[in-house]
Amino acid sequence: MFNSDIRNWKKIMEDFHADIQGSDEGTHDHEASMARGQLYHIAKDSIKLIEMIKKGDNLEGWVASKITKAKENISVVADYMESSKTVNSENRDTENDPFKGTSIEGKD
Repeated sequence: MFNSDIRNWKKIMEDFHADIQGSDEGTHDHEASMARGQLYHIAKDSIKLIEMIKKGDNLEGWVASKITKAKENISVVADYMESSKTVNSENRDTENDPFKGTSIEGKD
């Protein structure tokens, strides 16, 4: 199962890399483009590390610490983006609410 997960990740990364190469059409947020590129490289390096670190290996403390810190930082951003997406989705739902401004606004 672990090897198939890595293969799936590699396939996702190849598809994503092709996607970011051709995504410079029109107006876009450069910070978002940079973030996507950085995430691509983080994922690529993560796959390398997964393949290099074997179960039971002894890692130096600073290495384990950096991996832990990177995981925490990415998790915080992912959680924020997910909650922001949920909030924005709820706001979009109420923008088109035919009952907006009435006493039953947003209620089913």
